[in-house]
Amino acid sequence: LEIFIELFEVIVAALNAIKENENGTWNYESIRDASGLFHSIVEFRFLFTLIVVSRCLEVTRPLTKQLQSPTMDTVKCLDKLTLLSTVLRKRRLEISAHHQVWFDEAIAIAETVGTAPSKPRTVSVQHHRDNIPSDSVTDYYRRSVTVPFLDHLISQMSTRFSDKNVSTLDGFFGL
Repeated sequence: LEIFIELFEVIVAALNAIKENENGTWNYESIRDASGLFHSIVEFRFLFTLIVVSRCLEVTRPLTKQLQSPTMDTVKCLDKLTLLSTVLRKRRLEISAHHQVWFDEAIAIAETVGTAPSKPRTVSVQHHRDNIPSDSVTDYYRRSVTVPFLDHLISQMSTRFSDKNVSTLDGFFGL
């Protein structure tokens, strides 16, 4: 995800070049696929979700590398899992501050490709997308993306590493 974020402008430019096919070298399928991908990734919802997922999962990266080490033992593993759970819960408690930083980062990236922050319109009955009432664009994304994703991570940590599973690490190692 970090590399995708870092190369985002270049990826958008490449997809746009294929989509426009100015030199006539691309076939119909490539143009169609590039056009679809281009329009999907320049949407603000995609950009914001990309940032949130990346920033939430970046705290798991050190642990995933350490868990692959042959020197990692069960006690160290449990300590690291507890620490990770604590970090995620702390982020959840400080959600407003983290969300605003991530939202600002998404805006900065969106501006590089000419995308403005926007939210879907809210209607009385909605079946095919989020219909979350909100006063602002940032509030909409906090309610529809940031909080649910972080809550999901925390929930999965709690479920996978409950007292029953942690005692044997069944949930972790899939035994």
